[in-house]
Amino acid sequence: MDRRRSFKQGLIRLAVPVAVPFVMLLLSAGCPPAQQQAGAVFPSERWGISKALAPATAETRLAAAHRVLYERKFEDALDAYRELAAEFPASAEAHLGLSMALRYTGNVDSALVECGRALELDPDAVASLCNYADLITPYRGAKTLKPMSDEERFAKAEEYFKKALQSSHRLAAYARTGLWCNYMATGQLTRAREQIAELGRAHYFPPALLSMANNMLVDLDSNAVIFTNGDNDTYPLYALQQAEGFRSDVSVVNLSLLNLETVAALWRDSFDVPISLTDEELTGLKARKGGDGSVVTPSDRLVADIIEHAPAAGRPVYFAITVYKDRLDPYQDRLVLEGFVYRVADRPVSRPVDIDRLASNVRQKYRMDVPGALEPWIENLSPITRHLTPLAYNHFHINSLLADHFAEAGDQQEARRYLHDMYHSSEHAGLVDGMKLALDQWLKLYPDDPEALDLKHFYEGRYPATERTEPEAS
Repeated sequence: MDRRRSFKQGLIRLAVPVAVPFVMLLLSAGCPPAQQQAGAVFPSERWGISKALAPATAETRLAAAHRVLYERKFEDALDAYRELAAEFPASAEAHLGLSMALRYTGNVDSALVECGRALELDPDAVASLCNYADLITPYRGAKTLKPMSDEERFAKAEEYFKKALQSSHRLAAYARTGLWCNYMATGQLTRAREQIAELGRAHYFPPALLSMANNMLVDLDSNAVIFTNGDNDTYPLYALQQAEGFRSDVSVVNLSLLNLETVAALWRDSFDVPISLTDEELTGLKARKGGDGSVVTPSDRLVADIIEHAPAAGRPVYFAITVYKDRLDPYQDRLVLEGFVYRVADRPVSRPVDIDRLASNVRQKYRMDVPGALEPWIENLSPITRHLTPLAYNHFHINSLLADHFAEAGDQQEARRYLHDMYHSSEHAGLVDGMKLALDQWLKLYPDDPEALDLKHFYEGRYPATERTEPEAS
């Protein structure tokens, strides 16, 4: 097989996004304790709701709707919560669930209204406070009944986030991520740093996320700029920088926040990100249609500007592997895979993978093991970013690429090492399909390998075909 073609195929399959783009998120009750049913999880545990509860008979349906929402079946959740809110208008959970379903199907105006109803029924519910604060921020675009200025919206969001922080509920820390975004958007860098540093000190981020953050930062060239995709590949990087002082020379630039002129100016002025545009020019940047009919956002144009001016500023530029393919396409012939990042070269490259650096990173610098099955991150309110299973696939695909390379180079011992790691790291993380894929690749390369044949026998006995499923989202 042509090695360059196999590398290209590896590049295409490698980038497994771990977080929805930030722009999507920016746009992104049971019975009293005496009546609790065995094994049930009630609103006070789900979302911090304790008042204006629905009758005990509603709990099964509310719990089912909650489960569907966190399985990211948003249209189904919307139907379920609409019925519940109509049947049990005094249920704060039904209205909050309806708000969340509306939010994640793009109807932020109605989502804000429904969340307001949930807060009227239970003013102290931490999830309602966080959701309402998220929705009312200016960049969401939700309409309020009474016109509000951007300053009033930011102030109201800060008030609700800070109230949520007073709760002892496990979701309370989520409010700090919202405060970080809003402080960045309003140019309050010191206060933004305080929020992320506190999240780091409080061990808010799961080990798997911090492992990935380490891998994205650890081998970047000095004074690098790295473009990230969304929440889960942005916050943990800042947490390592602010709480631990790790790779503070690197500027982490979230592609969706880059659409906000105030944040772009903050990165330019406080982090020396090479943006050549003046304040006036940043204000004038608007989304427009490209020649092919696609939408060109301010972020798209600023990425091009940064990449153009980075060499003169001595700022190497990288994309995290979690960045979506359409954002990488304009630079595809200049990207070099080095592990959890793509380096942007100054000119088109003939080798799209730096295999020596990739192997060195995996062997010496990366935290490649996932600490146990990737359970949902229940301290995270978002139905999208609480699902961590894709993290393990990033490790998986790097090992797969290295296994293919060493097999083609005739180094069976080294290829088997990465195949072994693919299988056992998938097993450790609870990725049943990943185990199967690892065995398929192993036996395709080495059909008579005794270890692979033994593992296949064990796998097929333990996981009958009808029972092979990945961990659920919630």
